[in-house]
Amino acid sequence: MPRPGPTLVFLAEDDLANVRERLASLAAHRGLALDELDVHVITSPTVRIDIDRDLRRLAKTVALVEPRFLLLDPFVRLHRLDENNASDISQLLGHLRTLQRHYDTAVCVVHHTRKSSSRTQRGQALRGSGDLHAWGDSNLYLTWTKDGLELSIEHRAAPAPDPVFVGLDDGPHPHLALLEPDDSEPRKLTDRVVCELRQLADPITRTRLRERLAVNNARLGDALVELEELGRIQRTKQGWKI
Repeated sequence: MPRPGPTLVFLAEDDLANVRERLASLAAHRGLALDELDVHVITSPTVRIDIDRDLRRLAKTVALVEPRFLLLDPFVRLHRLDENNASDISQLLGHLRTLQRHYDTAVCVVHHTRKSSSRTQRGQALRGSGDLHAWGDSNLYLTWTKDGLELSIEHRAAPAPDPVFVGLDDGPHPHLALLEPDDSEPRKLTDRVVCELRQLADPITRTRLRERLAVNNARLGDALVELEELGRIQRTKQGWKI
């Protein structure tokens, strides 16, 4: 963090004892003492940003603490509106954007995806209005796949990095940890495509790429569509490129 500072946290679905235990575990894993950190927890049982009174109280708390980072978890507990109503959700997210800009703080909102969603682009699988996907400057998605728990990232103004896999390290201080890929397993075709394109200075046609990878044309087409939807590769008139 180039400009570290206070953090303000609201975890609506956890009691205060569990919140403190989780924060203490995260701090201990990093060799830090929680009591020495500038972390503030909202202890109110509810915060509804669709209610003017609660919105004013949240704004006053942010003005008092002046956090560099505000965490609100989860979005569904911050309101009692219809998540599929684009007008209502846009207004709620507008309140949070105002907080972010007026008080110069990063706002992180935790939200859930639809169950059994088959959409390749993670943002399109978010529950409710599409405004939720469009609102984020950086979006991080945790998704269960056949290979494990995958963390993928989108940025509004920067290329997306490669996904990584994470797991719970349940040692003395439980925390999420990056998992090393199993080299004994065959590499996914999407990973092979990205690796191949990174080695090329110029775009390459699908036909030439299929020859280099020696794969079925239909499988390659599926991989290219997936990577394009994730923003990891681009299709140009000359062919495919990173």
